[in-house]
Formats: sequence, structure tokens, C-alpha cells
Amino acid sequence: MRSGLFCAHPLVSHLLGTSDVVLADAAAGVDVGLPAAVRASIGLGVTAADVDALLVGVAELAATA
Repeated sequence: MRSGLFCAHPLVSHLLGTSDVVLADAAAGVDVGLPAAVRASIGLGVTAADVDALLVGVAELAATA
């Protein structure tokens, strides 16, 4: 699991119309309140139970959105 903007700070800043200062702060790791995403990767060490747990978590998040 990884969260953040995945090196897409410039695109997110452009789409949201935020300033260059906010973009620079976000790139430096400052929490500026930009929305973020979560990425899950499935590899050789991931079990079916891991995938099931991920799907349950995503369903719970979707239910609260």
C-alpha cells in the first residue's frame, strides 16, 4: 500500500487550481490538504486472504464516502 499523489503534484495542482506555493509545499512533504489516492499492488507474496482484506477495506471506505 502507498498513499499520496504518486509524483502527480503538478497535475493535481493544475486540476484544482492551487498555487505554486502550495505545490512546492506538497512536494516537500508538507500536509497542505490536497486530496490523495491510495495504491495497492499485488505481488508474489500476496495471498488470497490479503486480497480479500483489501476488498473489505475498500468496500468500507466506499460505504462512508
